[in-house]
Amino acid sequence: MIALARTAGSAIASGIRRVKTLVFGKSYTRNPTEIAPYGYDASPIEGINSLYCDTTVNGVTVTVGYVNTHQKAATGESRIFATDSTGAFKFNVWLKSDGTVLIGDSDTPASYTNFLTKFNELKTGFDTLRTEVNAMVTAYNAHTHLYIPPLVPAPVTPIPTAPPVAPQVPATATIDASKATKIKTI
Repeated sequence: MIALARTAGSAIASGIRRVKTLVFGKSYTRNPTEIAPYGYDASPIEGINSLYCDTTVNGVTVTVGYVNTHQKAATGESRIFATDSTGAFKFNVWLKSDGTVLIGDSDTPASYTNFLTKFNELKTGFDTLRTEVNAMVTAYNAHTHLYIPPLVPAPVTPIPTAPPVAPQVPATATIDASKATKIKTI
Protein backbone atom coordinates (compact mmCIF):
# COMPACT_ATOMS: atom_id res chain seq x y z
CA MET A 1 0.00 0.00 0.00
CA ILE A 2 1.24 3.48 -0.87
CA ALA A 3 -0.63 6.30 0.85
CA LEU A 4 -0.47 10.00 1.44
CA ALA A 5 0.06 10.86 5.08
CA ARG A 6 0.73 13.81 7.36
CA THR A 7 3.76 14.06 9.63
CA ALA A 8 3.18 14.37 13.37
CA GLY A 9 6.80 14.53 14.55
CA SER A 10 9.95 12.50 14.24
CA ALA A 11 12.65 10.93 16.38
CA ILE A 12 16.03 9.32 15.77
CA ALA A 13 16.81 5.92 17.26
CA SER A 14 20.03 4.03 16.49
CA GLY A 15 20.89 6.60 13.82
CA ILE A 16 17.61 6.06 11.93
CA ARG A 17 14.85 8.67 11.77
CA ARG A 18 11.31 7.43 12.32
CA VAL A 19 8.54 9.79 11.26
CA LYS A 20 5.31 9.70 13.23
CA THR A 21 2.76 9.43 10.41
CA LEU A 22 -0.99 9.91 10.31
CA VAL A 23 -2.26 8.06 7.23
CA PHE A 24 -5.06 9.90 5.37
CA GLY A 25 -8.34 8.00 5.49
CA LYS A 26 -7.15 5.71 8.30
CA SER A 27 -7.59 5.97 12.02
CA TYR A 28 -4.10 4.81 12.94
CA THR A 29 -0.67 6.36 13.40
CA ARG A 30 2.53 4.64 12.23
CA ASN A 31 6.24 5.30 12.85
CA PRO A 32 7.82 4.32 9.54
CA THR A 33 11.53 4.58 8.77
CA GLU A 34 12.41 7.63 6.69
CA ILE A 35 14.06 6.79 3.38
CA ALA A 36 16.31 9.53 1.94
CA PRO A 37 19.34 9.84 -0.36
CA TYR A 38 22.63 8.81 1.24
CA GLY A 39 24.44 11.69 2.91
CA TYR A 40 21.29 13.78 3.20
CA ASP A 41 19.90 14.43 6.69
CA ALA A 42 16.79 16.54 7.10
CA SER A 43 14.12 16.40 9.75
CA PRO A 44 10.57 17.21 8.58
CA ILE A 45 8.42 19.69 10.42
CA GLU A 46 5.16 18.55 11.91
CA GLY A 47 2.08 18.73 9.71
CA ILE A 48 3.52 18.42 6.21
CA ASN A 49 2.25 15.81 3.78
CA SER A 50 4.39 12.77 3.08
CA LEU A 51 4.34 9.59 1.03
CA TYR A 52 4.03 6.51 3.22
CA CYS A 53 4.16 2.90 2.07
CA ASP A 54 4.48 -0.70 3.14
CA THR A 55 7.42 -2.83 2.02
CA THR A 56 7.58 -6.49 1.10
CA VAL A 57 8.81 -7.19 4.61
CA ASN A 58 5.77 -7.79 6.78
CA GLY A 59 5.21 -4.89 9.18
CA VAL A 60 8.03 -2.70 7.81
CA THR A 61 6.77 0.66 6.59
CA VAL A 62 8.67 3.63 5.19
CA THR A 63 8.25 7.32 4.47
CA VAL A 64 9.77 7.95 1.05
CA GLY A 65 9.34 11.69 0.69
CA TYR A 66 7.49 14.88 1.50
CA VAL A 67 5.32 17.31 -0.44
CA ASN A 68 7.57 20.36 -0.76
CA THR A 69 5.61 23.60 -0.45
CA HIS A 70 8.77 25.77 -0.50
CA GLN A 71 9.85 25.16 -4.09
CA LYS A 72 11.75 28.00 -5.76
CA ALA A 73 14.39 26.29 -7.94
CA ALA A 74 14.03 26.87 -11.69
CA THR A 75 14.84 24.31 -14.37
CA GLY A 76 18.35 22.93 -13.85
CA GLU A 77 18.75 24.35 -10.35
CA SER A 78 19.12 22.68 -6.94
CA ARG A 79 18.32 24.17 -3.57
CA ILE A 80 18.74 23.02 0.02
CA PHE A 81 16.82 25.05 2.58
CA ALA A 82 15.98 25.10 6.27
CA THR A 83 12.87 26.27 8.09
CA ASP A 84 11.92 26.71 11.70
CA SER A 85 9.44 24.31 13.32
CA THR A 86 6.50 26.30 11.92
CA GLY A 87 7.75 26.01 8.33
CA ALA A 88 9.00 29.61 8.08
CA PHE A 89 12.04 29.89 5.77
CA LYS A 90 15.39 30.46 7.54
CA PHE A 91 18.38 29.68 5.26
CA ASN A 92 19.33 28.13 1.90
CA VAL A 93 22.14 27.07 -0.39
CA TRP A 94 20.91 27.57 -3.94
CA LEU A 95 22.81 26.29 -6.99
CA LYS A 96 21.59 28.55 -9.80
CA SER A 97 21.41 27.60 -13.47
CA ASP A 98 23.61 30.62 -14.32
CA GLY A 99 26.53 28.96 -12.46
CA THR A 100 26.29 30.99 -9.24
CA VAL A 101 25.66 29.75 -5.71
CA LEU A 102 23.50 31.74 -3.31
CA ILE A 103 24.21 31.12 0.38
CA GLY A 104 22.15 32.98 2.92
CA ASP A 105 18.94 33.74 4.72
CA SER A 106 16.89 35.06 1.79
CA ASP A 107 14.88 32.98 -0.65
CA THR A 108 14.74 35.91 -3.11
CA PRO A 109 17.63 35.72 -5.60
CA ALA A 110 17.62 39.49 -6.28
CA SER A 111 18.54 40.16 -2.63
CA TYR A 112 21.95 38.51 -3.08
CA THR A 113 24.11 41.52 -3.97
CA ASN A 114 27.25 40.84 -1.92
CA PHE A 115 30.15 38.53 -2.79
CA LEU A 116 32.51 36.15 -1.08
CA THR A 117 36.18 36.81 -1.81
CA LYS A 118 38.95 34.62 -3.10
CA PHE A 119 41.35 34.55 -0.16
CA ASN A 120 44.54 33.87 -2.13
CA GLU A 121 43.96 36.80 -4.50
CA LEU A 122 42.94 39.08 -1.60
CA LYS A 123 46.05 38.06 0.35
CA THR A 124 48.29 38.76 -2.67
CA GLY A 125 46.85 42.27 -3.01
CA PHE A 126 47.02 42.90 0.74
CA ASP A 127 50.64 41.69 0.97
CA THR A 128 51.59 43.97 -1.95
CA LEU A 129 49.96 46.93 -0.19
CA ARG A 130 51.75 46.10 3.08
CA THR A 131 55.11 45.89 1.24
CA GLU A 132 54.48 49.28 -0.38
CA VAL A 133 53.48 50.87 2.96
CA ASN A 134 56.58 49.41 4.62
CA ALA A 135 58.77 50.84 1.84
CA MET A 136 57.25 54.26 2.55
CA VAL A 137 57.90 53.80 6.30
CA THR A 138 61.53 52.91 5.58
CA ALA A 139 61.93 55.96 3.32
CA TYR A 140 60.25 58.21 5.90
CA ASN A 141 62.41 56.91 8.72
CA ALA A 142 65.58 57.57 6.70
CA HIS A 143 64.66 60.96 5.26
CA THR A 144 66.33 64.22 6.25
CA HIS A 145 65.78 67.86 5.34
CA LEU A 146 68.35 70.44 4.34
CA TYR A 147 68.61 73.20 6.91
CA ILE A 148 70.05 76.61 6.23
CA PRO A 149 70.93 78.39 9.46
CA PRO A 150 69.51 81.91 9.65
CA LEU A 151 71.66 84.99 9.89
CA VAL A 152 74.76 83.27 8.58
CA PRO A 153 76.68 85.23 5.93
CA ALA A 154 76.72 83.76 2.43
CA PRO A 155 77.81 81.42 1.09
CA VAL A 156 76.07 78.95 3.40
CA THR A 157 76.20 75.22 3.01
CA PRO A 158 72.89 73.60 3.92
CA ILE A 159 73.12 71.20 6.83
CA PRO A 160 71.20 67.89 6.69
CA THR A 161 68.93 67.33 9.65
CA ALA A 162 68.63 64.07 11.55
CA PRO A 163 65.97 61.48 10.67
CA PRO A 164 62.62 61.84 12.45
CA VAL A 165 62.83 61.65 16.23
CA ALA A 166 60.04 59.06 16.47
CA PRO A 167 60.64 56.51 13.69
CA GLN A 168 57.55 54.78 12.32
CA VAL A 169 57.09 51.02 12.74
CA PRO A 170 56.64 48.75 9.70
CA ALA A 171 53.09 47.41 9.19
CA THR A 172 52.44 43.92 10.57
CA ALA A 173 48.75 43.69 9.63
CA THR A 174 47.56 40.35 8.28
CA ILE A 175 44.34 38.87 6.91
CA ASP A 176 45.40 35.24 7.46
CA ALA A 177 42.90 34.68 10.30
CA SER A 178 40.00 35.54 7.96
CA LYS A 179 40.61 32.49 5.78
CA ALA A 180 37.60 30.17 5.77
CA THR A 181 39.40 26.85 5.34
CA LYS A 182 36.19 24.79 5.06
CA ILE A 183 34.79 26.77 2.10
CA LYS A 184 36.80 26.60 -1.11
CA THR A 185 36.40 28.05 -4.59
CA ILE A 186 38.40 28.08 -7.80
